[in-house]
This record gives sequence, structure tokens and C-alpha cells, in this order.
Amino acid sequence: MADLTFNLEIHHGGQFVWNPDLVYLGGSTSFIDEVDLDKLSYFEIQDICCDLGANSTSRFHYPIIGGSLEQGIRLINGDDDLNNYLVMRK
Repeated sequence: MADLTFNLEIHHGGQFVWNPDLVYLGGSTSFIDEVDLDKLSYFEIQDICCDLGANSTSRFHYPIIGGSLEQGIRLINGDDDLNNYLVMRK
């Protein structure tokens, strides 16, 4: 069976603000293609973000499944949060 992959869109170096819609200001957006769903971990996300210039105190979030950024994002505190999100995506 082929590995399931997806693309990550990472916003870094700025902040999300309402203007009047939710937009990302003062930073960059990077795209990471073909991320293996079964190998992704909190620490891999942390390493990817550090490679993009994030500091060690950065927080990582994901959008609600089937929703948009405007509908809310959830904090990733560790592998349990990430695994719950990835299981819902499968």
C-alpha cells in the first residue's frame, strides 16, 4: 500500500489578524510537499519550523477539520494532539 502524503502550509514570522477577514501579516508562508502522514510527529513539525527560522518557544496550530482558519485553530501540544488530528484526516 502506498504511503499517504499531504502538503503542509506553514505560516511563520508574523501573526494572524482580523482585517476584517483573518489574514497573516508580517511573515512568510512556506509549503512543504509530500509529507508522509505516518511519519509526521510533533518533533518533525518543530524541526521543519526551526529550519524555517521559528524559535524554540514557537507554538504550532492546525485548523479544525473541515473548517477554515476563521472558524478556529487548535494548539498542538505534542504527538497526542497531532495524532488525533491526523486520524480525523484519514
